[in-house]
Amino acid sequence: MTIRRTLIGLTGFLGLALLATVAVQISSAVEAYRRASTLVESNTARRALSEAAAVLAAERSQVYLTLQEALPPEAVVPDLPRETDQALAAAMDRLRELSPYLGDELRVFFDMPRRIRELRENAVSAQKGDQATRARVAEQWFEGMIAAIDTVEALQRDLLAEGQAADPVWTAMIEMETLSSTLLDYIYRNQARLPTLLNVGRRDPNLLDPAQRNAANTELTLRQLRDRLIADDPAVRRHLSELANSYFSSYRPVEITILQAVARDQRPARQPEDWLLEASRVLPWVERLQYDLSQRSAGRLQANLTEAAWSAARWLTLLLCGGAAVAGSIYVIQRRVLFPIEALEHAMLGLAEGKFDTPLPPATRNDEIGAMADALRVFKANAIRRKRLQDERTILHEKLEEAYGQVKADLEAAAAVQAALLPEPGQVNGVGYYGYFKPAHFIAGDTYNVFGLSDGRVIFFLIDVAGHGAPAALVSVASHYSLVQALIARKPLEGLARAVETLNDDWPENMPYFTMVLGEVDPILGKGRMVQAGHPSPLLISRAGMITALGDGGLPIGALSQVPFEEVLFDFNPGDRLFVYSDGLTEAENDSDEAFSEERLHDLILQQLHQNTPDMLAEIERTVRSWCAPRDLDDDLTMLILDAKPAKTGATHT
Repeated sequence: MTIRRTLIGLTGFLGLALLATVAVQISSAVEAYRRASTLVESNTARRALSEAAAVLAAERSQVYLTLQEALPPEAVVPDLPRETDQALAAAMDRLRELSPYLGDELRVFFDMPRRIRELRENAVSAQKGDQATRARVAEQWFEGMIAAIDTVEALQRDLLAEGQAADPVWTAMIEMETLSSTLLDYIYRNQARLPTLLNVGRRDPNLLDPAQRNAANTELTLRQLRDRLIADDPAVRRHLSELANSYFSSYRPVEITILQAVARDQRPARQPEDWLLEASRVLPWVERLQYDLSQRSAGRLQANLTEAAWSAARWLTLLLCGGAAVAGSIYVIQRRVLFPIEALEHAMLGLAEGKFDTPLPPATRNDEIGAMADALRVFKANAIRRKRLQDERTILHEKLEEAYGQVKADLEAAAAVQAALLPEPGQVNGVGYYGYFKPAHFIAGDTYNVFGLSDGRVIFFLIDVAGHGAPAALVSVASHYSLVQALIARKPLEGLARAVETLNDDWPENMPYFTMVLGEVDPILGKGRMVQAGHPSPLLISRAGMITALGDGGLPIGALSQVPFEEVLFDFNPGDRLFVYSDGLTEAENDSDEAFSEERLHDLILQQLHQNTPDMLAEIERTVRSWCAPRDLDDDLTMLILDAKPAKTGATHT
């Protein structure tokens, strides 16, 4: 193979490789832009749905109060039905562009204007009837509008599920916005219910029970909203703080006073106008918070879209420059390397054959070493060629280092977001909880959560996705969200096992399986129950120093569908502790490939019984790291301890 063919072939190969790499990046950037554009459209539709839900709730309250004769005539807003129709029409226009991503809820939504018109016609007809007729139609109206708002919220959840894996931070903000919409709906419900109770003047379970549930759900939703706050926007924090202050200092006390008086069949001192005034004070704060969250989420999506467009433009520019560079490189090699070498070859062959009249390339010196200078020119050309190739490899190496740095920065950002989603150590409903979370790499396939219910129970879970790293972390976020949705969707009398079975049956077959412990404790009753799905058995540490392993394993979530799960019952009295951990603890290996083992863990816990819970966690972590030294942990390590605090003197369970 001649030097010409070698150089042209090598340059062409490197050029094509570079252009192919850039082309792949352009394709990825274009796909990212398409996904970002779809998310922007989806978010716009979701915002239109939020506005529709708000005006539906407002019209629901106004018509209900009018039928129940609890709303003064001067408080009626005549344009509210028109605003509702306009909001629904705007949402429909947005949803028509996204219909392939939505299910049966879309058909129900498009039929909503007809159903609302029927409800309005019934309400108008009932205005001419007696009080019993108006009350009956008022309840039909209220339940029909609740169903309409539920349809809107279902569509919002579908739109959120479509884009939740694209941007975890955006997903967290949208979850906050969804909670604020739910909060607004609950407040609107009791805005209508309580004046009716005040007008009735007696204890009516059909009106009182829904009002009490709405009040409890309102407080729970507001607390969840505060617990999930991750936005760094001062306006969001300020409006959430003002909302909480208005709710707990004014709205909530009045609501409790009215509900307690009605529950005791007493006539409250408050009038319907007083309650409507209190509700009108807190509603604007919820709407301001919704607006701030909506603006922030839309801004983040728009920034992602702009960044995707700039990325595609940058890679396209690099492709054009790369093509020009390849053509230029071939031209330069022809003119600066190959032609001089061929001239030198011709001259050297002529001289070797004794053709002393062979013309020589121009030399820098015209003396007796001219021929040596011509020969050195050949070596110099080769050196230049080697240097050029080395420079190209250096540039490629620098690009690889830059790409690695970007990947590392992205993983560190993802790790920060993942850590922010975990609950801080604290206490809820008389149960302290303390966690330790250490990914094997930047991000982990483990996750956990602890939260309290309004009836005094405390829900906890710990998830361990098979594998670790970015794929497992994404699955952990999905499993975390799916488990919470399964808990929310379960009926009041259904146990934990049913929620786990629903999660297992709905888990996609193409997704990795994961192990899990889901449980709840009632510190008032001193009881607990849990469901184990292929996870290491939690350890119940009694106040007397006994350690009991709970459960016998079970199947992981996603391993087999249509399998039953069983609940394990246990006592959970003051002073008891429940230790839940991932298998990264007992399977941690030392230099001799020996696992730490459950026996060593039990012995270590027995030695630390006198320590408080945070110190016990710290000692377990220190001992495991010492066991593995000098090696690093090969798997994610997650620990969670629930601590049943002694009941305070005089405390009651409400």
